[in-house]
Amino acid sequence: MIKLIDLLKISGVYLNSYKIHCAAGKDDSPLEAFFEGRFKSWQEHQSQQNFRCDEIISLIHLQDMSLIRQQRKVARLALML
Repeated sequence: MIKLIDLLKISGVYLNSYKIHCAAGKDDSPLEAFFEGRFKSWQEHQSQQNFRCDEIISLIHLQDMSLIRQQRKVARLALML
């Protein structure tokens, strides 16, 4: 199994001080926040100072793939216009 940081290095991305964050939420979906352009503010509302580092790698936990399918349909429709 390959580690995420090793995959980044293979891609030419080298990080010194970093943390990996997996965004998840019940009431306000991080994936919806991402598609709506407000993921940065969604993530910044956290009250704890857990991210004191130079770089943060954010991953989004997918609880339901229907939102991804919906966004693909919207993107296809936009390309047709």
